Amino acid sequence: MPISTRWSPEIKKEIKESRINVTSKVVNYINNASGDARPSVFVSATAIGFYGTSEISSFDESSPSGNDYLAEVRVRWTSIP
Repeated sequence: MPISTRWSPEIKKEIKESRINVTSKVVNYINNASGDARPSVFVSATAIGFYGTSEISSFDESSPSGNDYLAEVRVRWTSIP
C-alpha cells in the first residue's frame, strides 16, 4: 500500500499491515530455509518517515525516532523478530 494517498483509519491499517505482514513472511521463510537457501543478509528499506518532519531541523543516523504515524509504522516494521 503506497503512503501517497489520503490516510483514513482503514488505509493507515492497510499501510502498516502491508509492510509488517510481507516482512514477517520473508523473515519466516529465511528462518525456515536450509543452510544453502538461507541468505546471509536481509535488507529492508524502512526509513521513510522515521525521523518525523521539520522545516528547521536536520536529521542524521543518530537522531531519535519521530512520534508521528510513519515513525510508528517504521518502529513496528523493524521490530519483527
